[in-house]
Amino acid sequence: MRINKNTDYGLIFLKRLVQAFSKKEYLSVSQIASIDHIPEQYLKKIAGQLKKAKLIKAREGKSGGYILTKPPEKITLDKVMLALEGSLDLSPCACCSQSAGACGFSNFWEEVGSDWQTYFKNIKLSDI
Repeated sequence: MRINKNTDYGLIFLKRLVQAFSKKEYLSVSQIASIDHIPEQYLKKIAGQLKKAKLIKAREGKSGGYILTKPPEKITLDKVMLALEGSLDLSPCACCSQSAGACGFSNFWEEVGSDWQTYFKNIKLSDI
């Protein structure tokens, strides 16, 4: 698994929402894009993915923007990664993608993938 720019920017976006959560403050995409020098259109796409996953909610209007749907200690990184990456699975090794189990490491990689997912399930947004 390789963390892509989408997830990197998404975590920056969520970090800002975590900081604003205790004040019950909604932050706009343009505010965050300006502060963190992230293209606004890119951040809008990320906000849509996080909203679809019910990790954030939106409010329209002058004081509108986005806020977390739950306290940061209730949102785990695996949910964020799933929303932004689409999967937490490791890519199969080159040998096994052509001939199942050819290299003999498929069980090893499955275990690593499982450990990887467990690791992300134990990290909360409040931890990062």
